[in-house]
Amino acid sequence: MKEVNLNIPATSTEDWRDKFPLTTVTHLSSHASDHAPIILQTRTDRKFQNRRNYGFKFEESWLLWNDCEEVVKDAWEKSSNGGSALAITKKKIETCGAELRTWGASKTHPDSEEIKRLQKRVEELNSADCTVENRAEFLEVSKCLDNLLRQQEIYWHQRSRIPWLKHGGYC
Repeated sequence: MKEVNLNIPATSTEDWRDKFPLTTVTHLSSHASDHAPIILQTRTDRKFQNRRNYGFKFEESWLLWNDCEEVVKDAWEKSSNGGSALAITKKKIETCGAELRTWGASKTHPDSEEIKRLQKRVEELNSADCTVENRAEFLEVSKCLDNLLRQQEIYWHQRSRIPWLKHGGYC
């Protein structure tokens, strides 16, 4: 059986250092052992160190908007710089997340005041005279209200930590 000396300094390739540029390896000495411990420290980009970063979270309600797919396609095509396939894919995903976050900021949480306004208008139209114009407006306002209520339902469902909501009350 051949004995291997594992107490040699940790090394890395240039490719590895490119993928993990902020990572450091520190070699320690030990007075109580013939083994030399190492500390591998991984760090994130400096811009994320001083603030909380919850990462990107896709909002299911964005799928209700017709232009969501176009935002993703445009963002994916926008970022195709050189580098390894992994680096290119990572950049594309980051760009998609940033573009979706910006685009979806105003679309994520349905406007409660708009929902109240539409509900009031539906009530008014329900009690008004039944004319062709009132009926057409009623259908249009009802459709808008249904869309907002659906968005609100998806918004709160996605944030719910209660699994039985997904299964209609049964786990």
